[in-house]
Amino acid sequence: MRERLRGVELPSDFFTARRLFERAFADTVGVDLDDIVERDDTVYRQELATGSGMSDGYVSLHFWKYTGLPILLDRWAAAVHG
Repeated sequence: MRERLRGVELPSDFFTARRLFERAFADTVGVDLDDIVERDDTVYRQELATGSGMSDGYVSLHFWKYTGLPILLDRWAAAVHG
């Protein structure tokens, strides 16, 4: 996602920022987080595997929907609105 968003100007409103992050996630992982996500839902992406770690190449959809995306939005708010 970092590479997809590199050089992209941060939007000034929350909903545009959320959509930007959701779209970047969907483009990177191939899954839309709008769907219902259960606690153990994961998706495997070979291109994200590094060869080490217990979750190597697996992306937790629950984490990204309920933790990762909110963290990104908190950081966006701090960067844009101080």
